[in-house]
Amino acid sequence: MNKLFPQDIELMHLPYFKLGNSFNSNKENEIVIQIGRIPHPMEKNHYIKWIEIWQNNKLLRREEFNPLREKEAKIYFVVPKDIDTSKELTVKSFCNLHGLYQAKIDLTHLDKLEVEKEY
Repeated sequence: MNKLFPQDIELMHLPYFKLGNSFNSNKENEIVIQIGRIPHPMEKNHYIKWIEIWQNNKLLRREEFNPLREKEAKIYFVVPKDIDTSKELTVKSFCNLHGLYQAKIDLTHLDKLEVEKEY
């Protein structure tokens, strides 16, 4: 890998959000959570150990990763209809080399997220 600059480290470690499908206020929406706008490496010596989703100090989901099995640190989270949309979600991730990173997502503005492209 080429030499990384501090801004590249941030772009590789902060949780990045997209919609899994087009926004629909009448149904549960799926958020794609990917670690890094520049996808984080998943190598034996540098990888994301886990992703957690929190709201109001309550853990909603935790996903652990094995760099020998997963090619990317990415999860799909269906936002339950009964979730408190007035409160943000906090998404945390842990890199084995660089530590803890987190980002917040405002559930009242899901319609502003880009939609993940299908390949």
